[in-house]
Amino acid sequence: MCHESRPSRLAGLRRGLEVLALGLLILAAAGCEGASFLTEAVMGRTEKAKFKIDDRPTLVLVDDPRMLLGDRALAMQVASNIGFALQQEEVVTTIVPLEDLMKLQATLGDDFPNTPVSRIGRELGAAQVIHVHIESIDFGRDPGMIKPIAVTQVKLIESEGGARLFPVIVEGEAAPVVALGAPGYPVKTELWFRQQEDERSIPAIRRKLAEHIARDVGRLFHDWKPRMTAQPFDD
Repeated sequence: MCHESRPSRLAGLRRGLEVLALGLLILAAAGCEGASFLTEAVMGRTEKAKFKIDDRPTLVLVDDPRMLLGDRALAMQVASNIGFALQQEEVVTTIVPLEDLMKLQATLGDDFPNTPVSRIGRELGAAQVIHVHIESIDFGRDPGMIKPIAVTQVKLIESEGGARLFPVIVEGEAAPVVALGAPGYPVKTELWFRQQEDERSIPAIRRKLAEHIARDVGRLFHDWKPRMTAQPFDD
């Protein structure tokens, strides 16, 4: 059996150190951009929030008037997941409990859908309201396959006065926006193509879609890391 000699091993180690040193010199010459490239290559890039939300008591209100999610509990789950993500990311400290929202819904009854978002926020002690309107859900059925896609409209509303904080109001646009169905920032959520075994698979797909809606909406207000090439898909 042939064994590598000690001088040969030392020479290999020396060459490795020389290559490493050369790489560091190249990064140093490149300055901040080189360091940023190295960090991104190792840790993955970071996508910035679309809007920096203030840390104030916040209500998350998900409006699904046409029951597109198929279950009112899923709308509540979307709201709960968004609030949880904002707290986990240390963006917002206080989220109004959904139990308080449900009590107000019961009190207002049929008047609730026509109640301004700002008033709902004030009634529940929120300084601002993240309002998510479920605009459309399409399963794009091909024979034996489905491609779930959801579109939501997202707004951030000031409880005192009803001004829209996000999307930012541009010159010439009507303001403030307070109605439940008013347009907001469009968010498109998609799942990968999947095989549909039978109608019994639809509720599970709706639940997964609801999870991704909450994730995508939450990312408007906190930084996040896209999936890296080696990571598995989560849908």
